[in-house]
Amino acid sequence: MNYFTYKKRTKKFKDMSYEMTCFYIKNKPKVYIGLNPDWYNQGFIELLSIKKFTYWPDKNSIQNLLPIPFRYRYSDVQSIIDCLEIEIPKPSNPIEQSLTWSDYKKCNTLKYLISSTPDGFINFISEGYGGRSSDVLLVKKSGYLECLPENCTVMADRGLKKEVLETKRIASLRIHIERVIGRLREFKTLKPHVLMHLSLVSNVDDIITIACALIN
Repeated sequence: MNYFTYKKRTKKFKDMSYEMTCFYIKNKPKVYIGLNPDWYNQGFIELLSIKKFTYWPDKNSIQNLLPIPFRYRYSDVQSIIDCLEIEIPKPSNPIEQSLTWSDYKKCNTLKYLISSTPDGFINFISEGYGGRSSDVLLVKKSGYLECLPENCTVMADRGLKKEVLETKRIASLRIHIERVIGRLREFKTLKPHVLMHLSLVSNVDDIITIACALIN
């Protein structure tokens, strides 16, 4: 590989966010790092398969890292959940338009259920659902419930029928998942009000997975 070719390729990396760099290396290794798909080592591909960096830690690990505000009343909390919506171009298909329309965002979106431990470690990511899907539907259909350990306490936002004082207390603790969502939003392609490019819509699941792994 000559210097000028190498310089052009490294410039591509500088112009891309980290999650997009990982995505393109994985899917187009010949273009971005000069390797023929028939040549590169399978171990390299395994290295870039980063779903394993998002997992559910055991209870003891979670409790050992439990933030102080959780230790008195909420020591059994292993998961704090919230939803992340990514704006996408308006689909040409009327049915897809309807399924992806978000009343909350007032645009077409893909919606993800994100769970983190109290200390901010992302331990579950759903696949993308149409923005029309309710939070309850995501919880039921995404496989999240199957991941929950026995006697696990989950902290959620909507639908809490508690006294006002208790609701305020929970809201103050939910800042941890809000910080996680905020860190995801720091990635260029996931920033608020950024419209996902049409060519990337089919790959948003991979982009979210890579971003979550980088945060962890």
